[in-house]
Amino acid sequence: MKQAFATFVYGSYHKFLPYYIYCINKNYPEAKIIIFYQGKLPNRIASIIAVNESVVLHENIKLNDSWVLNYQHRGAVKQSLRHLLNQAYFEEYDEVYFGDVDILILKEKENLFEFHRIQAASNGLPFSNRVRPLKDGSPSKRLTGLHFIQPKSYYNKVQSIIDRINDDKIFRDQLFSNSDRNEEILYHINKIAFNFNPDVLMNNIRPWHGFHLGLVRGKTYLNKQTIKENSNLSFDQINLQLNQIAHEKKFLNYLSEIKCVELYDTLRFFRVNIPVLIKFEYEATRYKKNAIKRLKSLKARIVGVYK
Repeated sequence: MKQAFATFVYGSYHKFLPYYIYCINKNYPEAKIIIFYQGKLPNRIASIIAVNESVVLHENIKLNDSWVLNYQHRGAVKQSLRHLLNQAYFEEYDEVYFGDVDILILKEKENLFEFHRIQAASNGLPFSNRVRPLKDGSPSKRLTGLHFIQPKSYYNKVQSIIDRINDDKIFRDQLFSNSDRNEEILYHINKIAFNFNPDVLMNNIRPWHGFHLGLVRGKTYLNKQTIKENSNLSFDQINLQLNQIAHEKKFLNYLSEIKCVELYDTLRFFRVNIPVLIKFEYEATRYKKNAIKRLKSLKARIVGVYK
């Protein structure tokens, strides 16, 4: 059975790619990794990918679609492009797991693909995902961004809807006008295709299958409750695996060369030992940025006084 991880990346999120690839190679060495980038990757990131036989790279994705360039929307368009990829990219695979590039895929007791295969079969669907619940406990019209599919059966119904979104402006406008988030676009596509029961899918399980680096973004603490709610791994199990990979030479080379503050802060929060030189590099950069912010703030206050 041929399996693949897939992720859609744009902007500065390319900094997560070496770590995303590293963890998948370590824990799912037989799987391919399909990367879609909306532009041209920086040379250093591209060079890492070029020597990795497990990676399939597609650049400049969706840059030539005129409706994407000109579409006015509150935020769902760019993020929704990952849900509008054509079947041709996935024809040779039996199972594909779409995930976020800032999630470190770690080792679990149950194989990720097996987990979702069983869940998809239990729902009688060619995909595995979860409908997000509203605060009152009722189902929303929103899936999650972590989406497992069995491409042949999935695209048999979904490809025609993707084609219609691209070609039919009235249909596209109606779809986006009813969707504020990209997960709502995904929901509507799959609801049209498979007419699933939202109440059933709301009870599905949608783990991270590792650790989401976004959890520490812009925060000064690590939310253990969020880990408990979203991961099949405990805090201590994640800690153990992070300690293991943080002592591997290639990983440390990436950490030093390709700066990723979210990863650095995650390692600190989990109290993972990091080489002193790498600590110095990150803290010096952070100090410099904070100093510049303080100077700009002071300048603004002084200018304000003398206006």
